[in-house]
Amino acid sequence: MYEGHEGARRYFAAFAGALDDVRFELIEVHDESPEAAVGVIRLSGLGSATRIPVELTAVASFVVTDGAVARIVAHPDLDSARREIAREP
Repeated sequence: MYEGHEGARRYFAAFAGALDDVRFELIEVHDESPEAAVGVIRLSGLGSATRIPVELTAVASFVVTDGAVARIVAHPDLDSARREIAREP
């Protein structure tokens, strides 16, 4: 799990040496509640050694607290992201 600024830094550092020119493109946003949303995201980049283009579509749930994103969780699909948000207190 990646939490806070340090978590975000560790997440992006994980790409170092494996993927260059990492890009995230928001494809869809589904507002689930005033405090939560689900996003469909395209992640792309180039293999560091091979320079082969890499592309992955991912789904993430976003929980907002006090006007800031408090948590982002990756999910295999839209339904599982929605179930995660429905369990939020």
